[in-house]
Amino acid sequence: MIMLMGAAVAATVALAGCSSAKSGSDGSAAGAPGAPRTVPSAPAISGTQLTGTQLTAALLTGNDITVAGFFNSSTTPADSGGSLTTAKAKFALSTMSCADQQNALSTGGFGETAWSSNALVDGPSKEVLSQTVYQFADAAAANAFFTTLKARWNSCGTFTITSQGSNAKLTVTVTAAKPGVGQQDFANTMTGSENGIPAALASTVALDGPDVLLVGADKQGATVPTDIDSGSLLAKLIGKVAAAG
Repeated sequence: MIMLMGAAVAATVALAGCSSAKSGSDGSAAGAPGAPRTVPSAPAISGTQLTGTQLTAALLTGNDITVAGFFNSSTTPADSGGSLTTAKAKFALSTMSCADQQNALSTGGFGETAWSSNALVDGPSKEVLSQTVYQFADAAAANAFFTTLKARWNSCGTFTITSQGSNAKLTVTVTAAKPGVGQQDFANTMTGSENGIPAALASTVALDGPDVLLVGADKQGATVPTDIDSGSLLAKLIGKVAAAG
């Protein structure tokens, strides 16, 4: 499965039993869009931070979801590994197309110091819970990423995305975010069809100190899932990441 945080095309691929996207030697996912010509380097790291491996250990599991039946879509979630990085960003989020943005989210390359991503799948209900954590060198860098992501994602309107043989036409609608999740948060839904099959996803994104965390509740069907709430689960994910530090 390729992890598309906020893309309904994740549902059918995940339910077919594919594994999550593996990170390449540079921390990017196979098939991610090409890098822009110039992007600024990440600022120097300050304070105690978690590695990608440690972030993975803090991700939500099936035990964190009140609905029975969810299991990890992969035994090896994608992450940035066991050390921090100050590598230059490969992607310029402010100028990426909506399709490239959705393909790149849940992989590295945004100037973060660590990242981790995975999905939980419930085959009978045809639901997928995707989750990604980006950690930046400081709160200012995280805020810049969060603010740009919010503006770009919520202004996508209707667009087409292609990934691993799946083609989806999606429409983004801004929705009310669950209050009190992180220091700031936003939410939206993406509805449309993937290869002619209705698909829907509800996402919540939060800023919490140097972290930007994303949770999406994805379903193969005409409506977004109602039995799992991305905002409540995001609040739980924030707590697990904080406790891991």
